[in-house]
Amino acid sequence: MGYQPNLEVQLKPHHKPYEMRRGWSEVLTKFATSEPESKKKEDEPVLYFRRNVQLSETREQQRFVLQIVTFCSRALEMLLTDARSSLFLDRCPMPPERAAELAGLGFAMEDGAFEQKTHNVDWIRIHIDDQLPARMADAIRGPMLLGKALSGFK
Repeated sequence: MGYQPNLEVQLKPHHKPYEMRRGWSEVLTKFATSEPESKKKEDEPVLYFRRNVQLSETREQQRFVLQIVTFCSRALEMLLTDARSSLFLDRCPMPPERAAELAGLGFAMEDGAFEQKTHNVDWIRIHIDDQLPARMADAIRGPMLLGKALSGFK
């Protein structure tokens, strides 16, 4: 089931979408506590089919990613966007070091190549919330962002 203002549910392979639809009001009553009952009664689930494109860390580091990027020039951007979205939605737990690398790639893709005069610590402090959720931005230190992720992207 897709995103709903009341609730978002990810079905497992053994779940039956039709049965979930029939019991949607019960699911909302049990799990969606923030909305009034009148809105829950009017709510309809939206079903999204989504292919899982997350790669393991090992596979990301293999040549396979280079082949994907060569085949589809926007693949790297799509993978980065999916990783950032998963991080912001708490779907992809990530250590601070890996999150810093992701933020560095995001900065490079959105703001161009690293320039020491422009992309200083003050600039990073202002813009870090655009790249990372607030809970992670506090854990990230400057040296983590000023490594290869920022300076090596072209």
